[in-house]
Amino acid sequence: MLNALQDEDAQVQLLAVRACGSIGSSAEPSITILIQMLETSGPPLTPWICQSLAQFGPKANAAIQKLRELALQDTPSAMCAIEALPALGPEAVPVIIELYQDPANRHRAATARALGKCGEGAANAVPILMRDLDGTKASQVAMATEALGNIGEPARPALPQIKALLSDEDSRVRLRAAHALWKLDKDRGAVMPVLLAGLQDASTFQSTVKRIAADAMAEIEPVAREARPLLNQLLSDSQSSVRIAASNALVRITEREHTSTP
Repeated sequence: MLNALQDEDAQVQLLAVRACGSIGSSAEPSITILIQMLETSGPPLTPWICQSLAQFGPKANAAIQKLRELALQDTPSAMCAIEALPALGPEAVPVIIELYQDPANRHRAATARALGKCGEGAANAVPILMRDLDGTKASQVAMATEALGNIGEPARPALPQIKALLSDEDSRVRLRAAHALWKLDKDRGAVMPVLLAGLQDASTFQSTVKRIAADAMAEIEPVAREARPLLNQLLSDSQSSVRIAASNALVRITEREHTSTP
């Protein structure tokens, strides 16, 4: 395997890189080589290197600084580096927080999602994300709200701000706020009207909004009676992401109903 990683044939290298992460502990000696390859490889190899390193988890935390450097480059692989960082464990969290605040980072949305993937381990990011809830750019407010919801319990101080966003003029922000509020506080009464409206959204961002609403509906129990026919309508939506989200939500709702039936 180690020899294949350094093969002159790019296809052989690619197959070896893809195999490393899936083989498991027996491939751990390849971590050092994979980190070195981050400096010398370009697409299509680099994204696979990032993915394989992530599969090793914290055992590959020696890659954190190289991934940080890659994340700030103006290349297609930058986002792959950001997406790999959360898997590398607690040592990666300060780096992700630093990247989120770095003006040179062109992928702040991906970085916010990475913070969310760290869960409660990203507690130190909460004050920073809370500041962004007061921003004027809707997309930034929405991504910060989503991250806070995914961080969980340490993000509860943000609840007053998140509740206020339920009435934001931008439907993306409203839906992200509703989803985050459900995750943090399980306030069904507050979030359900927003989600039901989201399933019927007709704004410029309707596909995104409908998908977020459907994803949230998959988690809420008990779901509103009105939700099922709206989700059924979305099964014929023009956007595949919306259809998939609606289908997944209906499956989850049906499974819960069957589980709760004596």
